Amino acid sequence: MKKMLYLLILMMVTLLVTACGNNSPEEEVDQNEINQGESSSDEIDTDGDDNASTSDEDTSSSDPSTSDELLSLGETGVLQTIVGDFEATPTAVRFVEEVDERKPSNDIFVIVDMTISNIGDETIPSEDLLHPRLHNVRGGGIAPSVTFDSIENFEDDIHPGEEVSGQFLFNYSVEDTYELSIGETALSSMSNAVRWRFEAEEIE
Repeated sequence: MKKMLYLLILMMVTLLVTACGNNSPEEEVDQNEINQGESSSDEIDTDGDDNASTSDEDTSSSDPSTSDELLSLGETGVLQTIVGDFEATPTAVRFVEEVDERKPSNDIFVIVDMTISNIGDETIPSEDLLHPRLHNVRGGGIAPSVTFDSIENFEDDIHPGEEVSGQFLFNYSVEDTYELSIGETALSSMSNAVRWRFEAEEIE
């Protein structure tokens, strides 16, 4: 009886040792596979971060908005046109509720005082030079009104080296921000365009 019990215990011990010996390599293989998988995942994530960083750098370097320059009130813009080159400087802007006993059909009259200097070699007619528009930041724009007697419209020739002053009157809405453009209505082969931005608090 004791001999049989001894043999039974020996067999059980042998089976346990065999089972443990078979499981260890499998567990080691599984663990190695997991470690390799985590390592591959880390490499993929790292590459992804590098690509994202590169993409961000490429986007910022090619941002087209960085090439668009908006001038401020009082700054001078240079326009090169087929009829001559000139400098334009808006010197002041003001709101007016009535002009020549006429009220605006929109919210307000916006009057822009402008100085023009002929920097070319040819005499140029001012009406051929100026095609201004007043815009809001939503994209709407309007041309000036030229039917008011008290407004000093640009009408005379501007000789080389001459500087003249005049006004633009716009029948427009009240806005927080305005943009004034010259040259945008012309073909690019005829004139470049210049744009100024000013805030409502800058207006007299």
